[in-house]
Amino acid sequence: EPIVLTSVQQISPTTDEFYFATTTYMNNNVTFNLNLYPTFLPSSKAQDITLLVHYLALQPLALISNVSSDDVINNVLITGDLMDEVQQTFRAGYGQTYRLFNGLDADLRFIDNRVQIGPIDQGAEFVTRYNTELNSDGVMYTNQAGLEYVPRVFNPFWDEPIAGNYFPSSGQSYIEDVEQDVRFSTIVNQGHGISSLRNGHMELMLQRRCLQDDGRGVAEVLNTTYHTEPQIMIVLDNKENTANLNRRLYQIQQFEHSFFYGLTDSMQQYMSEYATTWTAMHNSMAASGLPESVFLMQLRYGYSGQKVGQNSGMILALQHMLESNESSMAKPVNLDLQTIFNTSVVPVKNSTEMNLLATIALSDLQRLPWNVQMENGQVMPIRDESSEQKRRQMQKESDEMSFNIELEPRQIRTFVLNVEPDRPENRAV
Repeated sequence: EPIVLTSVQQISPTTDEFYFATTTYMNNNVTFNLNLYPTFLPSSKAQDITLLVHYLALQPLALISNVSSDDVINNVLITGDLMDEVQQTFRAGYGQTYRLFNGLDADLRFIDNRVQIGPIDQGAEFVTRYNTELNSDGVMYTNQAGLEYVPRVFNPFWDEPIAGNYFPSSGQSYIEDVEQDVRFSTIVNQGHGISSLRNGHMELMLQRRCLQDDGRGVAEVLNTTYHTEPQIMIVLDNKENTANLNRRLYQIQQFEHSFFYGLTDSMQQYMSEYATTWTAMHNSMAASGLPESVFLMQLRYGYSGQKVGQNSGMILALQHMLESNESSMAKPVNLDLQTIFNTSVVPVKNSTEMNLLATIALSDLQRLPWNVQMENGQVMPIRDESSEQKRRQMQKESDEMSFNIELEPRQIRTFVLNVEPDRPENRAV
């Protein structure tokens, strides 16, 4: 908010006494309020008091140091068959790397930006900024943990126009030009503040080192001194491709591959001596065993019957990654639980649908009934005991008779497989 300096002078009556006092004032980007009230009136007779008010409003400016404009920037270019890489060093503690992959693999259709930060200067906030020619109309979209997108509209009239237009993001964020059908998207591997302060602009707050506590409740100075290297995946494409890539790349980033190394003289020798591919997924439906819109959230042992081994239960959680109308793949998907996995690895003999945490079967779930009273006084039951009994019976029959399931956009469903007896106890082992 602006800094407002005020001066109040009593014009009349012209005495050595002052007949007014001031209180604190409030100000924002447009106006400020200065409150004056009389202390006492002149003793001779009631008369008007004339005051002269001077004020000066100063807009505080953020001190920005553009490290990319330094005179000496060390650039190292590395090219190869698989990828091209640019390594930039601005100054001690500040650098970044851009990688562009040359392969045709759909999972490599992004620019890999890795920033090396820290320890940063005291009292500094490190921001990386991307400028495009897109007409984003002052709107940016963010989400948390790869879930629902939330529109963020730039508001220039906040008391703090920069900080007030920063939003948290721990997943994907994008701006788009609707007329050109172009989206610019970033996918991060850790939580950051993100903002779009003007059209076609996106910036991420990657690191902070403050001088004092902000008085917002934790009573602790945010004085981060360690070195960090956040990864930012950058996608620039049309709406359809960006929507699909955002969801898939986020999962790839959050659940990285495990790396194994072998001591051989060449890649050909390594491939001849070691197995380089293996999967437990069945390829009858898709190359990965699942449609591109479905994510295998969880697969682990969680229950067992009388003995451990073949009779042990496995918890399976499946997620439809897309929201309704997000792309052409945002439509219901039908799956057969028996054909997801290679039957020689994970044979599916029975299945029971559970709640999301896999702590209780849906056929045993006791949902609370309640009524809603409408404006006209009519009472409408949302759920009653008879409808719940019917739902539980239908769920039990579905678990016993069919392995076919349907996933709606954004839906998550959890199952327990291969439990003997085929209904798990309400406890985890």
